[in-house]
Amino acid sequence: TSLGMESFYVQGMASCIGKLELPSVQDWYDSDSDQYIINKFELTFFVKENPVFALPNELIITYTNSTGSRYFKNSFLSVENEDFFYKFSISPSEINTLLENNLFDSSDFILEHPQPAKQGELVIFLGENSENPPLLKISHTKY
Repeated sequence: TSLGMESFYVQGMASCIGKLELPSVQDWYDSDSDQYIINKFELTFFVKENPVFALPNELIITYTNSTGSRYFKNSFLSVENEDFFYKFSISPSEINTLLENNLFDSSDFILEHPQPAKQGELVIFLGENSENPPLLKISHTKY
């Protein structure tokens, strides 16, 4: 998290959403003189179980795409080795277009519950200073 916290929250009931900033992605793309083709763009967010509120089965990430429209991708709750997480895969061609046109930083990525009025579900995302920080995986080819 930008505040250096160990966790942040997203829940239904039209309350908390999580805004993402990934400033190093556009910088990485712009700083190298080589050209890249993005093959895979994947964000993984680890979460904690909560004894009071259930984890939602599904979350969405919304963003402004290369045509200026709001777009979303969904992810379902997964469990592996006792770790709970949501993994979002965004179209490589869309990410490529955003980066090529210097639009990535203005994409306004937001994590939210797909049903804002749904009560009784809360997600506690583990932040960058936690034992399982978020992961960004970018596969690319230089040409």
